[in-house]
Amino acid sequence: MRRVSFQLHEQPPTLIRQMEGQGSIADTATTLNLRMRRSSIDAIEAVAKAHFLTMKQVIVHAPKAAGLEVADADLEDRTPR
Repeated sequence: MRRVSFQLHEQPPTLIRQMEGQGSIADTATTLNLRMRRSSIDAIEAVAKAHFLTMKQVIVHAPKAAGLEVADADLEDRTPR
């Protein structure tokens, strides 16, 4: 047990740190993996096709419409062409 405890203290902390000299947390792109029912995916896909959006755009617009702050870059279609 001492061995494990010692090793735990050697690991870096899992904290989100503010960038030095800036008031906000670094806003870098990361991945979100969702597990959803096929019916939900089909509904999102149908709305995306009808409005010429990506499925990600449809998903991200919902929290924005609910008043959450969403990065403008996440609302863009960045699909490689």
